Amino acid sequence: MVYRFWLLAARLVGLLPAWLLPPLAAGLGLVAWFLIPGWRRDMAISNACCCLGCGERQARRIVRSSVANLAMNALEFARLPGLGHNNLACHVEFCRREVVDEALDRGRGVILVTGHCGNWELLGAALAIAGIPTVAVAARQHGAAADRLINRLRSSSGMEVA
Repeated sequence: MVYRFWLLAARLVGLLPAWLLPPLAAGLGLVAWFLIPGWRRDMAISNACCCLGCGERQARRIVRSSVANLAMNALEFARLPGLGHNNLACHVEFCRREVVDEALDRGRGVILVTGHCGNWELLGAALAIAGIPTVAVAARQHGAAADRLINRLRSSSGMEVA
């Protein structure tokens, strides 16, 4: 039942116009900010202060902005099944694609490692849609429904999930 709810929600997000995503993400980020347990918010703010060398007020703004950005990533990811190669090309830019193609032409595999910067899910999908064999190395999510949905979205672009 939970899986079907999230699948329906993802499909509904896929029907929304792209211009609506940023304000929706901002709203979802705000709601999420208040739903995150206080100890977790405090930990994130403390980590931002330590790592970035900023004051608590600036760290709070950065962390809140990060939560909204994560909401935007989730909305973009939910739209993945409806995005074709042309639409995805608007979101992902390949730099030095020839290096990957050269290695593949020689029969060698390529290992690309990325941090969670930007929308890493769109990057994997763009690679797969561009015809580059792509395997996403993914940890299991805490909820079985979330895990199943995320892997289904990843697979929709041709990615294999390990």
